[in-house]
Amino acid sequence: LGPVFAAGRAGALTAADMVAFFLSAVVIGGAAGQWPLGRLSDQTDRRRILMLSAFGAAVFGVALALGSELFGSAVFVFGALFGVFAFPIYAVSVAHLNDNVEPTDYVEAASGMLLIFGIAAIVGPVLVSIVAANAGIESLFLYTAAIHGLLFGYLWLRLFRRAASPEADQVAFTESIVAAQTVSTVETIAE
Repeated sequence: LGPVFAAGRAGALTAADMVAFFLSAVVIGGAAGQWPLGRLSDQTDRRRILMLSAFGAAVFGVALALGSELFGSAVFVFGALFGVFAFPIYAVSVAHLNDNVEPTDYVEAASGMLLIFGIAAIVGPVLVSIVAANAGIESLFLYTAAIHGLLFGYLWLRLFRRAASPEADQVAFTESIVAAQTVSTVETIAE
């Protein structure tokens, strides 16, 4: 529903240009947030970084919903900052998961997490479309702010329920990047 939200704020731009610029700002912000938040999560309890990410995503979700017309490029600035905090949540969550399972259980744990992610990817858009149909498209980012707020609250409670993973069990963010590189070479066929 991001394109619908952006198209409604086109102003001097065409709807197509507004959608392209807005979604680019969100994705570029998300890419920019991966590295610093991932590195920071290597140096502290990953749950604290997840809390920071959830809090930032909630704040900038509210800013998008209520303040995207404060100044000319506010929707792009708030969109990029929303991406900075929202996009790294999955990567840091996977790192936290891997810190807490045995290496022999990585595949099973990752498949369970992907199943939950898939279910949420189905249910979330249906719920938010119902909310947006009744409360207006601005509620899209209020909805995401509420979900990020719930995540923040859950993580805050978990800080008191379970000790942090020992630093020795944490896999460094940079090692994850090296491990994800393609093993085989790519061959091109000349015509």
